Amino acid sequence: MRRPSTAKLYLPGSMTVFLALLLSAFLAVTGILLEYARAQTVSFQLQSAVSAAAESAFAAYYGPLLGQYQLFGRLLPPRGLNGLAEAGEEYISAWQYGIGSRKKAHMTSFEVRDIFWDRCVMMTDEGGAVFRELASEAMKASGVELLESFWDEHLALSDGDFQAILQESESMEEWKPEDLLPSYGDLKEAVEEAEEAAEEQAAQADGEEDTGEASQAEKERLEKEKEEGSRFLRILESVRKVIRGGLLSIVLPEGKAVSEASIPRDGLPSTLSRSEKGRSVRDSGSSGNPFLFREYLMKNMDCYTAEKNKSPLYELEYLAAGKNSDRKNLESVACRILGIRLGLNRLSMARDSEKTALTAEAAALAVGWTGQAWLTVVTDQLLQAVWALAESLADVRILLDGGRVHFLKGSGDWMISLEGAGSAWRNIGGKDGTPKGEGLSYEDHLRICLYLTPLETLSYRGMDVIQWNLQKLDGSFRMNRCLVQGILLVQARGKVLFLPLYVGILRKKKGFFEWEKTAGFGYLEET
Repeated sequence: MRRPSTAKLYLPGSMTVFLALLLSAFLAVTGILLEYARAQTVSFQLQSAVSAAAESAFAAYYGPLLGQYQLFGRLLPPRGLNGLAEAGEEYISAWQYGIGSRKKAHMTSFEVRDIFWDRCVMMTDEGGAVFRELASEAMKASGVELLESFWDEHLALSDGDFQAILQESESMEEWKPEDLLPSYGDLKEAVEEAEEAAEEQAAQADGEEDTGEASQAEKERLEKEKEEGSRFLRILESVRKVIRGGLLSIVLPEGKAVSEASIPRDGLPSTLSRSEKGRSVRDSGSSGNPFLFREYLMKNMDCYTAEKNKSPLYELEYLAAGKNSDRKNLESVACRILGIRLGLNRLSMARDSEKTALTAEAAALAVGWTGQAWLTVVTDQLLQAVWALAESLADVRILLDGGRVHFLKGSGDWMISLEGAGSAWRNIGGKDGTPKGEGLSYEDHLRICLYLTPLETLSYRGMDVIQWNLQKLDGSFRMNRCLVQGILLVQARGKVLFLPLYVGILRKKKGFFEWEKTAGFGYLEET
């Protein structure tokens, strides 16, 4: 049997070169595709790791801040942003290699060259706007209806009337009794001069030999008028003496004590420098809803009538007054509320013709015998002021005792008569206020006081209260170390595994790919 012949295939040299070049091209294209796919995979993995690291940083929000005050904030570690960046690098490493595993290079591994946080927004930044925005967000679900109901139901005054009352109450924040009845000194001096003149005339009449019945009757009439009118002047004098003793001693209900706690001021947000308060890195952002923000404060902070086991006790009073002790804050707020009540009661009296007629008649009885018309006008105004003041003192006592009073009073709502203006309000208490559910409470008047306080001032005092309460749990807590927004920036590189020469031609350095990835995260709404 004949064997088949085995012929050898011989290729020309040019064909060998061609196939070699074709194979090289094929390998090059394959290497490029593999390297591109691997680089894109690493880039995607790196971006995912950076985003996850940023989210994980903000996922560790400070629990007590959220639990007590419904605010999200990421408390910085002891080393600040550097410590937070180191924690992020550890998270990225765990993402890449797995938690607890050894760092063993693989096809999609990379090396973090630099990592840091940029454009970080702290709770105390932007003049308190960041805090107001977070607080407004916390109140959006529940505060709007309550707010609209309060203003629509109670503050139904013209803008001019209400603004005048607010300005008057602001001027009374510091208790100055002499400012309440400024014309009293002139009145007293003029009455004394009129009495001296009347006594001289009576002495001359007594010295005459023939005193007629008409002159004697005139003398008796004047004496009777002076005696009748002196009781109204005594009301003015008694009120002047009482209010010099300090407001709290007058309006504090029986059996009620006042906290003597002082305010811890060291390191509070309100003591930050102007540059620290004004720091801003956002191109644009919301400053929150001012109405919702104030309602947030009313909801989350305590006052005199809602005393709890805290120190300091009077948190809302501190927001309105900013003094260094509970007593001073309460007294300052009581003065301001007295100013509000005085303005409202004067307005109510001006609309009540019976009361204005009564004070005019009393003024005529008190000083009409002098024959000086201007004294009658001044006395009429003073009697109205004293009557409204006495009613206002009674109102403040009722409010501090947990009662309610009408915003504006009708003729039948007044508790103090003109004759009782000197002392009747001393026996008034919460039970003498309006029926339950009617009128305004002490908290409602505090709400008005908060509207008199500038927003920036209110913001930092609110953060003061939050900080001193949370420092009881953690002495290192600081509001200016609460991060609410930031951008994590990571620079990384990875080795080139396929075709280093080709990658070098594409302007990569020393056989490495380099990436720069960012991820922003935070608790603020994007604008």
